[in-house]
Amino acid sequence: MSTQLTPVLELAVFTVRAPDSFPAIQHRTHDALATLSGHRTSVRLRGMTDGLFADLVAWDSLEAAQQASNTVREDPRFAALMTSIAEIKLYAHYHLGVDTAALLAELRRAPVVEVAAYAVRDVAVHLDVHARVHGALRALAGHRGGAPAHQVEDAGQFADLIGWENPEAHQRAGADLQERGDLAGFFSGIGEMKVFELFSVLG
Repeated sequence: MSTQLTPVLELAVFTVRAPDSFPAIQHRTHDALATLSGHRTSVRLRGMTDGLFADLVAWDSLEAAQQASNTVREDPRFAALMTSIAEIKLYAHYHLGVDTAALLAELRRAPVVEVAAYAVRDVAVHLDVHARVHGALRALAGHRGGAPAHQVEDAGQFADLIGWENPEAHQRAGADLQERGDLAGFFSGIGEMKVFELFSVLG
């Protein structure tokens, strides 16, 4: 009997001690991750804030992601990664409303990737408006793909992963959305903001 897998997206955002040398370490890390059971695909990101990086990794299931996390802590192939990290700003797993591998393929082609992760005041209200926000985003000039995400570990935590043509398109989109009264609940419902950053794609 086959087991139905529920894919998850792992999102890690962190600072490193030596930003200039870290991309090579991150590249080797992702090559090693690709050998682990349940790995689907991944994207390496570098923040526009100095020293900030992020990993987006699609796994077959939460169990596969958790097993990989144990491997990362113990396998010497990941030692350089572990010693490079200065501070972990976010490490969580998310369910998406779209195929995880398809989303990462979309974001890999985007010149700029927005990552926003935050708590909400009312989950039901946010679920109602979150998809509508992304529908509105898709109609905007400069949008290059993306999806809403709901954290697995904490039902009150959400994320937005959005590709943009450039930082200016990202800025215009925020202003445009805030002018729409039908989306006001999205902005008023956001609680603590964990991450709100723009990244470039390294691979």
